[in-house]
Amino acid sequence: MPFEQYVPADSLLNFKERGRDGKNTEAGHLLHRHHRFAHSVALFQVAIALGAVAALTRIKLVWYGSIALGICEAAPFLMVLA
Repeated sequence: MPFEQYVPADSLLNFKERGRDGKNTEAGHLLHRHHRFAHSVALFQVAIALGAVAALTRIKLVWYGSIALGICEAAPFLMVLA
């Protein structure tokens, strides 16, 4: 093998460590986005449950609350998609 093909071990390790650090940073950002999406979905499920309770009990105030919660949930959901 010619001498040009040999790479010092420390530079190869530094290169791999930088790649690892970049992937860890990206994973942290994606995990943060996942948590925001999960909270948004949980709020949406609560709004659906309130709507079901309102339908069964025929209490309009609970129904309006479920609508308000569904609308308030839309903002975090759209921020996750942006």
